[in-house]
Formats: sequence, C-alpha cells, structure tokens
Amino acid sequence: MLSNWEQEVFLFVPASAFVLTALSVPIAGRLATHWRCIAVPNADRWHSRATPPSGGLAFFFPIALLAVGFSYHYWNIEPFLILATAAVLLGV
Repeated sequence: MLSNWEQEVFLFVPASAFVLTALSVPIAGRLATHWRCIAVPNADRWHSRATPPSGGLAFFFPIALLAVGFSYHYWNIEPFLILATAAVLLGV
C-alpha cells in the first residue's frame, strides 16, 4: 500500500516531467539555432528543413532533475542516470 505522499509523487513527477520537457524543447531549439547547431537537409537526411538535433537534451535534463529530486535513495536511480547519461552523450 502506498502512502499519500507516494501516491502524489506518482502523479506529480510524470506530469512535471511532461510540462518541463514541453517547455524546454522550444528553448533547446532556439539555442541550437542561435548557436548554429542545426542539421541541414541533404540527400541522406529525411527532413526537408533545417532541424536542431538537440531535442534529446531537452528531454534528459527535466527527467533527470525530477528523478534525482524525488527519489528516496540515490542508488535506486543510479543505473537509470548512468544509462540515460550514456545515451545522451552517445547522441551528442
């Protein structure tokens, strides 16, 4: 049986992650455009206009921040953070 606090966290964390990610994606796109880190369309690309490839960073930071902030024990989320960080670094 989950306590009241645990039930609220189960609702709050995913909703907060969604909102923070939705807010950070346009910011990451603007920053990538400002820094000229965009993927220009080529014959080997599937997009037809310049696209900022930094969307993964916009997903990573809010989710990692909330995972660290609302975890009971750091060692429970350590594997998640290691794998998520490795995936982001591989993407970068």
